[in-house]
This record gives sequence, structure tokens and C-alpha cells, in this order.
Amino acid sequence: MSRASIISRVTLGQDRVIAAGSTITVFSIIIANSTTSVAEVDIQDGDQTKTITITVSPQDTEYVTVEWIADNGLRLCGIGSDNVFVSVFHSQPGA
Repeated sequence: MSRASIISRVTLGQDRVIAAGSTITVFSIIIANSTTSVAEVDIQDGDQTKTITITVSPQDTEYVTVEWIADNGLRLCGIGSDNVFVSVFHSQPGA
């Protein structure tokens, strides 16, 4: 059984915040880039600290296993493309 209790899926047409204002545990992140360009996605706490940058080649997918406590939600900043998809496996807010 997976430890993640929620899977949040978003596109990166604009910056996104998952579980805004809540503390969550992030277990893994999948980024699928269906564009013809390299995609760089910045992963931050909701208050924009603890940045991790994940680079995904064109037409590729990256799977990152992490165990990270994200305070005030999880902020995803990308290249402004609805063709970059992010799935975040995380705990319930406050858990």
C-alpha cells in the first residue's frame, strides 16, 4: 500500500500551489513533458523556500522519489505550458 493518500495532478500553464496554507508530506513527483523543449520545474514550499529544480528532457518523463515536508503547501513553477504535467503524491493536509 502506498503511503501517499492524495495524488494531485496539474499542468504548468501557470504556477500552481497544492494544499495552500497547509503542511503536507510529499512522497514523489512525476513530471511528464510532452513539449519539444526542455522543461525546468521549480518545486518550493508555499512560502517559496527550499527550492528543488527538476529538469525534464523533451518528450520525456521524470520520476523523483522524495520525502519532503512542504510548509504552507507546495508551489510548482514551470515554463508556462499546459503540455507539462505534474503529479504529486502527498499526504492529507495537516497529516
